[in-house]
Amino acid sequence: MNMFYLISEQYLPAIIIASLLGFFGIVVVVIILVRRKFSALQIKKEEKNEEEIIQEELDRILVPIEDEKINQEMAEDAKKVLLDEEKKKEAKNATEIKKEDK
Repeated sequence: MNMFYLISEQYLPAIIIASLLGFFGIVVVVIILVRRKFSALQIKKEEKNEEEIIQEELDRILVPIEDEKINQEMAEDAKKVLLDEEKKKEAKNATEIKKEDK
């Protein structure tokens, strides 16, 4: 009898950990089965396209600029960038036309 007491005392932490893992494992299995059975408890995911997700992230991260001078400078810079892009496209089209003529 004394020998069983020593063995159980030696393995007591392992027995406690195993019983806790078993208990919580059973709880998880029960929760999964309940969610499958009752559709009202299922978590529904909203499907969004990439553009909406990107726009939400940008709105969350970026802070709008309220200074009119900075806004005006940014608008001018944006116009310059657009003009540069148009010039590059025109130059590319001109070189393509020259290549076609040859």
